[in-house]
Amino acid sequence: MRLLAGLCVAWARLVYAPELCAQANAQSYPVGERATGMGGAFTALADDASGAWYNPAGLAFAQDDSVSVGADLYGVVSARYPRALGPLLDYSYDSLNIIPSTVASLVHLGEARVGPRRLRPWALAINLYNPSTYQLDRRVSSASGDTTLFVSTSDRLIVAGPSLAWRVDERLGLGLALLGTLHTHYDRVDLSDLREDGFVQFTSSLDTVSAGLGAQIGARYALRPSVSLGISVRSPTWSLFSVGESFDRTVRLRAGMPDQIQNSVRQVETRRLLPALVRMGVAYQSARGTVLAIDTSVSLPMRYEALRSRDGRTREENTLNAVCNVALGFEQALNARWGLRGGLYTDISAAGTPLVDGNRLDQVDNVGATFATTFRSGGGSSTLGLVGVLGRARVLGIDVSGGTYDPFITDGTQWRLYLVWASSTKI
Repeated sequence: MRLLAGLCVAWARLVYAPELCAQANAQSYPVGERATGMGGAFTALADDASGAWYNPAGLAFAQDDSVSVGADLYGVVSARYPRALGPLLDYSYDSLNIIPSTVASLVHLGEARVGPRRLRPWALAINLYNPSTYQLDRRVSSASGDTTLFVSTSDRLIVAGPSLAWRVDERLGLGLALLGTLHTHYDRVDLSDLREDGFVQFTSSLDTVSAGLGAQIGARYALRPSVSLGISVRSPTWSLFSVGESFDRTVRLRAGMPDQIQNSVRQVETRRLLPALVRMGVAYQSARGTVLAIDTSVSLPMRYEALRSRDGRTREENTLNAVCNVALGFEQALNARWGLRGGLYTDISAAGTPLVDGNRLDQVDNVGATFATTFRSGGGSSTLGLVGVLGRARVLGIDVSGGTYDPFITDGTQWRLYLVWASSTKI
């Protein structure tokens, strides 16, 4: 009985709790107004209020003080896992997600003295990013109605902190950012199975809050007036605190047998840690308003304790592999007011192949594309665009169709389509 409950609860949480997938992917969608339109190829630019996410040194090249609100995403998140619950039962979902991804402000400091244009040498930004958000409520039943699975999940990662950039001279800028993280997660899974020998129900819920702190340094260098280089290095996150509670219940009813009910409530500690990340980029900007950019990012390997109960009975580790991702972006000014942006990017999973008796992190490899139009006025700009993501997934499934609850590895697909709106204002 205990083994049966453990298998089902572990499977339900690890397959359909999206925060575990999110921890193994560097970035599901770009953040920031200009960067979103360019597919996240922004390390060699990063010259707006939200650019510190990619390279804090880029702030030193911003021309104006500004406030950026938005890069809001409104979209559909969908997935299909054929036969994930056994030969006769697929798992799929469609969910509406609303994501406020960035709020940022930037001001210049110091006496204007850098170069012939008398630029102020210091730039300070306060940023709030939402690089990962997921909501899901889904019920699926077998054709006979004997087996029913209900999943409800809400997961959000918020990253906030100050960034300081120094314009050394006309060509070189240096930057430093502090990145405080706040991760909130709630999920509930109910699995009910009406079998020949009785009725079985498993319920599991997890409600957690965790916080961490990281840092990022960067440099941007103008190789020539039209070509810039950028590099940034982000430290791994250090865990500050976490609080949470898990609840598990197993109910088994059989004719002629005493009812079997098991409840477990545990205080747990969870961690959502970001691995060390190195970004490198190059950008070309022509006098006619054409911008081309390419970024390469390397996420370093990391292993950490993701969940631990305070009684010491439950412990789960995350192992993240080294991953290299690429982003390509372009921007074209049509006239003084209108412009187009587009980009392509990869988001390869840092999780290894899931194993029935080993690694149970979802492995989802994504490819994304972005397209946006922007309108500029004397006081700022507004952007409207689309972000599309298609992913190949390999996850842990479990066969509930025959009542054996045998785990196995299954493949599926995920896709996301977001409508993006963002605005920035000069101050």
